[in-house]
Amino acid sequence: MEKLLSFYCALGCMIILSCTDEKSPEDNFVPLPWDHPLIFEYGHTVDNYLSITTHMYVSNEEKAVENRPLIIAFASTEGTSDDLVYQLAPLANLYDAVVVSPQIDVFFEKGWAPYDQLIDSLIASSAVDPMKIFLSGYSSGAGSAFLKGKEFGKNRITGLLLLATGRAVGVFEDKRTWSQLPRLCQCTGTIDFTYEANKLLHDDLLLHGVEAELVEVPNYGHGDMLSKDYVEQQVECLEFLIE
Repeated sequence: MEKLLSFYCALGCMIILSCTDEKSPEDNFVPLPWDHPLIFEYGHTVDNYLSITTHMYVSNEEKAVENRPLIIAFASTEGTSDDLVYQLAPLANLYDAVVVSPQIDVFFEKGWAPYDQLIDSLIASSAVDPMKIFLSGYSSGAGSAFLKGKEFGKNRITGLLLLATGRAVGVFEDKRTWSQLPRLCQCTGTIDFTYEANKLLHDDLLLHGVEAELVEVPNYGHGDMLSKDYVEQQVECLEFLIE
């Protein structure tokens, strides 16, 4: 009799468990830390972090990958991170820098947590000089860099290099948080449709005490800014950020 009762108890438990609603994989998702050591290889490489395609570039194979300047660059929502790494490679070559560009999720379905974890992991890496951490971005990606630079603050981020950006709605409006911004340089083409917005933003930043510079690229439009042909202006921006 005792064995029979045990059998029915076990059977009842199995039935209850089988009727319990299972959570979907999405409900069970917990953001994980970087699941493998950060390995920087020379030249262009691609990695994967929490399903984020991440393009990287490391210059100068004759120099150890340690204590280097880091440029984390956000592409536009319609652009690709490999394009942005290609664009910033000449700058990396000049400064022996590491460039890392995670592909932005167009609809941000993953939220910012994976990107924040990526930035945290990069900053903590021995490959990176903690005093030379730069956020960059092109077009709407520049808005993302502005947003994250403001959030991480000047104590963690050395400077912002913003390419062809303007007043994206909701990103630049809350001036109460501008006090946290690190030094900032906007680089924009003079025939870019964002040019006037860039000038307005620059004037506003100066009025609110932000260390800011506006570097113009003569006769460049918005699409032209996604090229390797204005290294001189990018160098001018980076020099301002690290002086």
